[in-house]
Amino acid sequence: MNRKKQNLYRLTEDELFRLYHLEREEHFIPIPSLGIRVRVQVTGAGTPIVFVHGGPNAGSTWAELASLLPDFQCILLDRPGCGLSEAVNGNSLPRESLIHWITTTLDGVLDFFSTKTSIWWAARSAATGLCITPCNGRNVSVI
Repeated sequence: MNRKKQNLYRLTEDELFRLYHLEREEHFIPIPSLGIRVRVQVTGAGTPIVFVHGGPNAGSTWAELASLLPDFQCILLDRPGCGLSEAVNGNSLPRESLIHWITTTLDGVLDFFSTKTSIWWAARSAATGLCITPCNGRNVSVI
C-alpha cells in the first residue's frame, strides 16, 4: 500500500475508533522468522485479549466489541498481509504453513506485550479458528 493510501486508511480508521470513543496505541511488532512486521492496535487495560480477524480485513473489525470491554486490554491484530501489516512472501501454501504463520505471529505479539496469562483468541473465520494450537505452552481459547 503506498503512502497516500496508508494515510487515507488511517483517517478512515481514526473515524471508526472515534465513533466508538476508543483511545488506542499502535505498535508494529517484528516477527523475525517470517521476515515481517505486524501491526496491532491496543485499547483498554486489564486482562489481555488478542483479537484476530478472519477474511481480508483488519483488526479494526473488532473496534465495536473492544468499546464494550474497557476492563480488558484489547489487542487488535492485523494478520500478515492485512490492514497495515506486512505480507508474508508466499502464494498457495499448505495448511501447515498457515498454522506456522498464525502461531508464530501470535507468539510474537504475546512476547511483545510480555503476556504470561491466558489469551482469548477471537476469530471471525472458522478457518482461522481451526488452526489454533497452544503457542509455546500458553493457554489459547477460541471465542
